[in-house]
Amino acid sequence: MRYLFKHVLMRDAVYGLQLRSHLRQMHLSAAQAIEALYALDLSSHYADLAYHYEQAGQIDQAIFYLGRAGRQLLDISAFREALRSFTRLLGLLSAESRERAELLIQMGKALMWLGNYEQARQQLESGLALAQQLGDGESSAAALDHLGLIAREQGDLTLAQAYLVKSLNMARQIDDRARIAHVLLSLGWVGIRLGAHSKALARLSASQALYRALGNQHGLSRVFNGLGMVALGQGEYEKARDFYLQSLTLSQQLGARRDEAVALGNLGEVARLQGDYAAALQYNWEALSILKEIGTKANIAAVVANLGHVALAQRDYASATSYYHEAIQIAADTATVPNILDGLAGLAGALVLRGQTDRGLELIGLALNHPSLDSCTMPVIDQTLAELRAQLSPEQIEAGLECGKALDLEAVVKEILAEPLDLNLNFNLVKDCYGLYSRRAGN
Repeated sequence: MRYLFKHVLMRDAVYGLQLRSHLRQMHLSAAQAIEALYALDLSSHYADLAYHYEQAGQIDQAIFYLGRAGRQLLDISAFREALRSFTRLLGLLSAESRERAELLIQMGKALMWLGNYEQARQQLESGLALAQQLGDGESSAAALDHLGLIAREQGDLTLAQAYLVKSLNMARQIDDRARIAHVLLSLGWVGIRLGAHSKALARLSASQALYRALGNQHGLSRVFNGLGMVALGQGEYEKARDFYLQSLTLSQQLGARRDEAVALGNLGEVARLQGDYAAALQYNWEALSILKEIGTKANIAAVVANLGHVALAQRDYASATSYYHEAIQIAADTATVPNILDGLAGLAGALVLRGQTDRGLELIGLALNHPSLDSCTMPVIDQTLAELRAQLSPEQIEAGLECGKALDLEAVVKEILAEPLDLNLNFNLVKDCYGLYSRRAGN
């Protein structure tokens, strides 16, 4: 059929409308064909379905599949891609809806794993405010849970526990068993960080029972990692290894890349503590390769520090220093204070190996007296203190640790990062303390 138009602009407008209508119908047909062809399992096609339905103008269907795609991407640790899906979805949702509250929390979760903690906190707080306004207890509990995780990662365990306990109470009120299991897991990790292994074990065991009842394999994989950390902290290396291997197997089956990398890094720590440095290096390099691919900065800092610990155990202070410097830099960028302290504790060991016992002691003193020190860092500190006890008197060690107690963490990190790989550090904030230290040490 042909049409006659008196004006070229009218003609172009009509033809444009016909073309857009035709394209929308094509996208709708494509989406419906995918649904028919893969009806038994659409999970590999969520992103395509979301795209076609969005282009077809079928907004409700686009919202449904974009949400599914984003959550699926989160499950396999594709955090950047998940964030892109969620950002597209955000533009389709109404300003005050339960779906928007849930989405803001999912965006916060993705940002959290990428180490963008301030942005993550903002999204979570926005999601929490909206959920509370709508009376949505499920989303409120989820937001509090992840705000607790951020506080834990950045070393504020008191704040982390406050968020998590509030989330747990709320989840119990509405019988949200999946959230209860996750919060118990998170509280278990707080216990691990504090060195409260019995309390951590009780919480992890309760989480494990719930995840088993729910058939949640992702949750079980993370519980196994936590149980491995408890066993490691108690010196039960083979038991820890078994738990990490269970976590590794499950995470590989699920395609959960971050969980896989965490299990590999933890297996590397077991190997290091057992003196198998070749295996420790292999595990950690495998973990680091995955983590750099998915971009989880806090985990990258931890594994780079682990490589430093391996080099330190082999008395290779130059390599150890290089790793620790990199780990401190990444941790400082994300304000993950426990990781900064772990890197500083390792760097202290490298300084001691070079004969700079006073500087090493000061860094250990700083770490030991910081409220964000992770109990998992203690084996590295204990190793260095053992080296120092063979060289110095108890009075000298005490004096050096006291000097470190007066140091400012931010200033020390700034100085270390300003002089890459230079071990001749001068923590100038405590000159008076140096004089006291010298007199006590008899120098």
